[in-house]
Amino acid sequence: MKSLSNIIIVGTILTSITAIVISQQLSPSFHERINSYIDTNKEQTIQPSARGLEDVLILQSQQELSPFEYNPGDWTKYIIEPRYSLPIIGADQIYAEEPYDILSYGSMNINVNYGKSYFTNDKYKRFDEDKPTSALIQSGLTIEQNSQLHIEGKAGKRLTLYIDHDSQQQNNTYVLQYKAVNDDEVIREINAGDINIKVNNSKYAVYDDTTSKGVGIDFTIKKGDLKLKAFGSVSKGVSEIERFKGNYSNTSVSLQEYQYTKATYYQLEPFKRFDNVDAPPANPYSTITWNSNPPSPATYSPYSVGIDSSGFELYADEASSENKTGLLRIYKWNDTSIVLGYFKKLQMGSDFTINFATGTITMLKHLKSQAKLFAVYTRNGTTQTSDPSAITSHPQFPGKICVFLKYASSLHEDLNYDGVLDSGEDSNNDGMLNFDIYEIRGMYATGLQQLRSDDTKLSFFNNLFPMSKTDVERLGGIIIDYNTGVIQFKLREPFKQLLSIQSQKVIYSETQSLSAYTVSQFKIGISGYSQSRGFQLKHINIIPDTVRVKINGVQLAESLYSVDPTSGFFQFTNSGNPVITQETDIEISYQYLPFEGQSQEFMGGIRADYAVNKNINVGGTILYTTQGSASTIPIIGNEPTQTTVVEADSAIDLTSHDISSIAAKMSNSNVTIPVSFRGYVEYAKSYHSINTFGKGLIDDFESIFSGLTLSMSEKDWILGSLPDSITQNQRARIYYKFYRDINNPETLYGLHFTPINIPYSKKPGPYNVATGHIADSLQSENSQRSLALNFDFSSSDYISIVTQKLAVVPTDLSNLEYCEIWYRSTGGTGTVNLYLDIGTINEDSDDDGIFDTEDTNRNGYLDYDPNKSTSEDVGYIFSNPFTTVVGSGAGLSSITIGDGVLNTEDLNNNGMLDTAEQYIRIPGLLAPISIDCSNTTWQKIRIYINKSNPSQYTASADAFEDILKKIYSIRLLLNHDTASTGTILIDSIRFVTMHWQITEIDGTTPGDTNKASITLIDSYNDSEYAAESFALQKNNVYTSLYGDKTKKEIQKTIESALKVSYNGINSTTLIRKFYKPMDIRFYKYIHCWSNFRNYTSGDSIHFKLFSSDNDYIEYAYTPQFVHAWEDIVLSLQGEKTNAQFIKKEGSPDLKRIIAISVTVHNTNTSGEFWLDDIYTSDPVTVEDTAHWYEGTIKITKPLMTTQEGTPVLSDIMIEYVKKGHGNDFYTIGQPYNDISEDYSQAVFSCNILPYWHTSIDYLQEQTQTDSLNENVIPSRRGTTSINQLHFISTLLPPDKRIPQIDMMYNYEQFDNQQEYKQTANSYDISSNKITHQAIIGLQQSLNNIFGGDLSYRLLLDTSFKDDTYKENSESISNGFSNQKKQRQSCNVSIQYQYPHFYISPGIQILSEEFVTYRGTVSDINPVIYREINSNFHPPFYYDDTIRFIERLKKSSLTIGLQRYQFINPSVSYEFSYFENQFKDFLPSEIWYDYGFNRSHSTYGFIMNTLSLPINFSQLFPSIKSCMFTYTRSGTINEINVPYEGESTNFYNERYGVKRFTSSTANEICNVISYPPWYFFKGRSNYANSRDYVTYTMNTQPAIGGVHFADYNNYFRLLDNAAFSINWELSPLILFLNSSVNSVSDRNGINTPAQQVVTYSIVSSVSCDLMKIFSFGFFRPNKPDLSYHSAILLLEYQYNKYLRITSNIVQDEHTPTIGTTFKWDRSSVAVKCGISYRTQKWYEFIPIDDRKRDNDDTIYFENMTIQPDFTNIDKGYTFSTIYETDVQFIYDFFKHWYTLTAMPIFRIEYYMALNRYNYTFYTSPEPYDLYSISSNLTLNVHKNIQGLIIARGILERFRNRETNSTNREIVSYELGFQFSLLF
Repeated sequence: MKSLSNIIIVGTILTSITAIVISQQLSPSFHERINSYIDTNKEQTIQPSARGLEDVLILQSQQELSPFEYNPGDWTKYIIEPRYSLPIIGADQIYAEEPYDILSYGSMNINVNYGKSYFTNDKYKRFDEDKPTSALIQSGLTIEQNSQLHIEGKAGKRLTLYIDHDSQQQNNTYVLQYKAVNDDEVIREINAGDINIKVNNSKYAVYDDTTSKGVGIDFTIKKGDLKLKAFGSVSKGVSEIERFKGNYSNTSVSLQEYQYTKATYYQLEPFKRFDNVDAPPANPYSTITWNSNPPSPATYSPYSVGIDSSGFELYADEASSENKTGLLRIYKWNDTSIVLGYFKKLQMGSDFTINFATGTITMLKHLKSQAKLFAVYTRNGTTQTSDPSAITSHPQFPGKICVFLKYASSLHEDLNYDGVLDSGEDSNNDGMLNFDIYEIRGMYATGLQQLRSDDTKLSFFNNLFPMSKTDVERLGGIIIDYNTGVIQFKLREPFKQLLSIQSQKVIYSETQSLSAYTVSQFKIGISGYSQSRGFQLKHINIIPDTVRVKINGVQLAESLYSVDPTSGFFQFTNSGNPVITQETDIEISYQYLPFEGQSQEFMGGIRADYAVNKNINVGGTILYTTQGSASTIPIIGNEPTQTTVVEADSAIDLTSHDISSIAAKMSNSNVTIPVSFRGYVEYAKSYHSINTFGKGLIDDFESIFSGLTLSMSEKDWILGSLPDSITQNQRARIYYKFYRDINNPETLYGLHFTPINIPYSKKPGPYNVATGHIADSLQSENSQRSLALNFDFSSSDYISIVTQKLAVVPTDLSNLEYCEIWYRSTGGTGTVNLYLDIGTINEDSDDDGIFDTEDTNRNGYLDYDPNKSTSEDVGYIFSNPFTTVVGSGAGLSSITIGDGVLNTEDLNNNGMLDTAEQYIRIPGLLAPISIDCSNTTWQKIRIYINKSNPSQYTASADAFEDILKKIYSIRLLLNHDTASTGTILIDSIRFVTMHWQITEIDGTTPGDTNKASITLIDSYNDSEYAAESFALQKNNVYTSLYGDKTKKEIQKTIESALKVSYNGINSTTLIRKFYKPMDIRFYKYIHCWSNFRNYTSGDSIHFKLFSSDNDYIEYAYTPQFVHAWEDIVLSLQGEKTNAQFIKKEGSPDLKRIIAISVTVHNTNTSGEFWLDDIYTSDPVTVEDTAHWYEGTIKITKPLMTTQEGTPVLSDIMIEYVKKGHGNDFYTIGQPYNDISEDYSQAVFSCNILPYWHTSIDYLQEQTQTDSLNENVIPSRRGTTSINQLHFISTLLPPDKRIPQIDMMYNYEQFDNQQEYKQTANSYDISSNKITHQAIIGLQQSLNNIFGGDLSYRLLLDTSFKDDTYKENSESISNGFSNQKKQRQSCNVSIQYQYPHFYISPGIQILSEEFVTYRGTVSDINPVIYREINSNFHPPFYYDDTIRFIERLKKSSLTIGLQRYQFINPSVSYEFSYFENQFKDFLPSEIWYDYGFNRSHSTYGFIMNTLSLPINFSQLFPSIKSCMFTYTRSGTINEINVPYEGESTNFYNERYGVKRFTSSTANEICNVISYPPWYFFKGRSNYANSRDYVTYTMNTQPAIGGVHFADYNNYFRLLDNAAFSINWELSPLILFLNSSVNSVSDRNGINTPAQQVVTYSIVSSVSCDLMKIFSFGFFRPNKPDLSYHSAILLLEYQYNKYLRITSNIVQDEHTPTIGTTFKWDRSSVAVKCGISYRTQKWYEFIPIDDRKRDNDDTIYFENMTIQPDFTNIDKGYTFSTIYETDVQFIYDFFKHWYTLTAMPIFRIEYYMALNRYNYTFYTSPEPYDLYSISSNLTLNVHKNIQGLIIARGILERFRNRETNSTNREIVSYELGFQFSLLF
């Protein structure tokens, strides 16, 4: 009976769980609501009677907690009956002695809403397709269903259930547990749902999902000595484990040479900087500036430029089409009729920084590609310049040098590279020949920060092989900014000389091609340790509660760290706990959700344990996991995998008694052996399937198209300019026809429709027709759209239309293969010629010199005012030679006046009329597309681009490649031939670029497309392929790859292939390069499907798989059939297939395939074939093994005792571990790193005395992986051997007079060997590192020291490193280097507590230095140029034989009073000075002659904090808190500071800490001389703060008039004062928080500070009106009266931002007032608020020279002048809510059915008004909202609730200029909600 009862109960509950999981999911607040129901309601149904006193008091308490919070439905809560019994019929009779107690509640909601919007008047409909769209109500029917369920309790003694399900949440909880009660039950435990599963008896087959997020089930059975546990679990996240070392995370980053930072760094006077010339060079193209090829690159350094800091200005034209008011119009220097742009002066320090000595500009704000940069400056007080493009006589900037640093994406004008400004080359009209020489393209942002300079290593690779020493030296000098992680090359374009000419053009250009990766050859690797107590994890979307952290193998409490789930940033929250040294091992494990969503991973397994006897246990585990799933073929690199791990293990545990018994039996005597032994042995094997789908996709030819498809909407084409050689008198008419019903213009009709002809004077063509070339069986004709060109050549010969605003940025068509056009004629006779001009098109379409646009007010929007019948959407006049209106509507009704598009001649959207042209003509300058008007069938033409003959396409042949890279617009030109009138329909225009490229024709560079071409064909656009497509002909193969589809579905699927054609050649090669390498090691075959359409006997196809340009595998195949799909199979494992293996060249690496090529070999014949799906197949199952042996011996008795009985040498333990695994061993939950391991460890520990513990740990580890394995850190690639010894001793004396002593010694020997092979070349690197570390710590607490308590802590940490590095190569000279480093740190902290006084000082000092630095290997980024041969020394003892790596001096002091009644002030001081990035000067550098041997960077910080808490509780109990705080801090970061050397005392350095403290300490810490208000004063404009920052340490170090050009610093001063008070003065509650804050920043030397002062007030007053008034409604609440409440709440927030150095003030006021009245079951709430924000010009610093103080001139000259502007934002809100029960509805229903509660009616009115008034800038669109919503709640049953909803809103969208209504929309929404409560 018992088991039957359990089966019934379990079955019922499992059925419930299944139903819940399968059903839809459920509202976040539901759980909290239900809990409140449980607490406040009883089991019996509550009738809708008046509330009792208890209910009133509960409600009152809720109101008091939140007096103004109004919660809809407050009066409906009592209707829910929360407690039910789970109905299991007969359960109590079956097993009555096991009662069940299950609480369940839940709901199912169905919401149905219907919404619709209307224009309130037809005048608001603006164009034919315009539709009313509400911002709040969705049109149409929407249905939403959600459910919630909560079940918890027990069913009998064994079963526990908990379910919390909400369909609106992702994380739901389901838990079911069955637990045996009696020891003899075989089924011991069953757990299901969200549970923690642990299978951890094994070492390798381990599963622990305590960090997982998923659902699982496990069960445990036990019979006698056999125990079996099985489980299955589905995880929603992906597991990851990351490991870090100490305060530093070991990081590495790889960057390709083309991944430099773009549009950020610019160089003034580049020829002076890089070539050291003072006059323009005769040939710019033979300079270092252009070629980056100095004679001795290894020793090359750029030169000082000497830009004057006074008068420097930088202007930017941000290419905005909006209002230009307030911007500076810069003219051509010798012609004021030519405007070069509309510029805004940028602010130094906030928009950019500049090093005046070097002339290097760093942009701090992003510039869009169309922006222009214009610099104005002088050099050494003159206009002498080395820049041939500079203007020195500009009338707007007299006595200044002016130059464009950036002109959109087209600065370079010398198209033929002859150094002469030829006709047509002056594209920016400045009269100068501009060169692309200003952008610095040698800056690489790694994303790493705070790098340790001594451990940071740079490496350079040419493909997969290390670059030769010679090539590395050609890159020139390198500087690493260890703080920001930026790698800076001294050459402008460092890799240029190593690249081919073609690659140079792709990688180093103003607009870098998206295909740059296809020509990329070189890689930069940077690795090292990044310092922080926080780490950036590899992934984002971290799943909360899955993070686990281990410190040296011990799990850390969650309270000691935090993780941002969104960003993945991890940090320790306590600065002192845990204690982390540089040798601490940190392991962080977690799960994350990948970008594609929740990736489910299934894991399952079984574990068996059998106890042979009490001492011996044998066991085994099988674990199985699948990661991901695929219904279609996965891309290689994203394959679904499967892993099985099988292991067997045995453990023995012998106590001292067991061992003594064994010994006694063996010796036949009574023997006692105080030794215990534990042993463990395990053998494991893994089976890993790398692709459970069975195939991996290399290329499907569906996504190789990456070109441009033009829109065929008539609204994207306008009349365009004619080419220069054609006059406007030759322009013909193009007519417009209206293919829409005038009464229903939303629908476009086809050719069967009779259109309305629109006069040319009213609107020109083109126009749209609903037709197209795709068969109606595939796509209905009505859904297709063609562009119609109705031409009339009766009087003229040319028609030009052009795309407007083709793209936000120029389109890159540098890999253009061909252009494809679908067209047809509607009838007629004769022919017309068609051309396409792509590139930069003259924007002055009617050649009148006027910038034509509909946007008359230049705000970037179409403005309407229907009330005044005015609109900008009326087009613009085009009157050359015939008058028409471009951009107007058909003008047939009020809704067809405009077209809804902002039409303008500004094709590139830069706000200017650009008249220069530079284009490529397709099919060619002299070869048009001839269209036969008599042919009315759809025609397709493909025009292939012959790049070997650019003069065929453009008169600017030298600029052919540059034009293709930057396509701004496209012009379609029709030319009269023999046809006079007619209509041409164009359905599609595509410019096709592909990932596949032809690279060779007969061994030479390709170009002639008549000899070889590739074409993307598909089943929609190519009839021949549609009939014989791969999908149709090989249906079984296609569906096996892409899922089951019917024949009809396949016919409607666009399926593509690559067509390769060749003609009269011997060979041609096409290649596909991959964005990242592919790993195909574990596949047997590659399949290449081909269809040979035409070939000659003897033709063959060769396939090559490349891991580098020189390392590849080659195969050959001879075609067998024509017009048939053939599966060409390439064997990767040496097996025979239909493709012949030819050769293996070099050392191809199947783990890193970067490209695949196809070569056709023939005998000067022609042919064609199709190439389709390329994929791998037959993945192998990877097998490998692992082993683990472990033994522990414990001596259970001390070896001796003292006379007093104190044990000596007790608790002795000896442990030995031996483990290892192969490269291909996989286990569960651990990342696969392709690395083998052999590990041994021996541990000895004991207590020398009971309070003196000591341990010694020795380990040996060897790992093996390939030298290019990026899954492991660079230092562990290749073969690695590690030997470590750890000694720890801790003394914890019982006598507190003796301090606790902690001692630690660590020894490590690290050996690493890396090998690289490539094409008969080898390169070996070996490194050896020996580290000694000693740590000693003291801590003690002492009582009654001078009447107080004293505690202190001392930690001394020292380490000694000896690093040896060797390299050996066939092509690189052998080398050797040796570095010895010593590091020491000391921390002392003291706390002294007196009854009313405390003091807490702290000191930290740290340093690390080289003591030896020698060898023949020269570092890529050397920090020491002269060898040193010293040795290790006592800590903190320095002499001139060492070289610092980093130093830190830090101190703090806190002094305060405590335990006083009214006031307990405290003051804190903090100081730190950190130095790093030490580097030697070369003897040739002038600073060396002045006694400065090195440079370094520093980070200084000083802070002073005053806290004044005031306790008024004794005098004024109503004041709950009152606090005043003041903080002042100064921070300076100095870069490249001259440093005398290690022989100089730290405090005597000329540019060291003494200089910093003498400049800052007194001003920041001395609040007597510099009181808290000091830096808020000065010249009545807060000048003291910015002056101090501007002039403190704001010059470069100089000796003998020579400035240190590379020096820079950044300085910040912060002042903050804050006051807060909380005062409860019945009936009022007042809160006030106010602060004033001043921040002055200087972002570089010779740079004026930027200053912002902020005032802030946050206040609120809450008033209980019931306590003020006592009449009427406000009468006292009594038990026999209905409850009343009235609350008034006033809130006010004010912020004032004073941007002193910008002369801008911003005020923000946000007052609100609200009141709530509640009585019985009714309520009224009213709330209104105002948001008022102003931003305006305010002259803190006068612009009038007569009024401005001379000391403010420096700030004025750096200011962007915007006088008299004001921006005002105003917002008004008002809402009122009324809610009550409705008695008459309840009474009405009572005649038929009694409702369980009173119906509740709720109505709300809401109004929101937004207004804007901007002077110079385009304001947001003003908006009015008026909303009335209501709902009626009906509780038909205690478990059934209904809600009827109605809402109506009125929205007014207003004109930005006049505030009049331009769109008025009224919307309604009706709906109901049905809720089932259970």
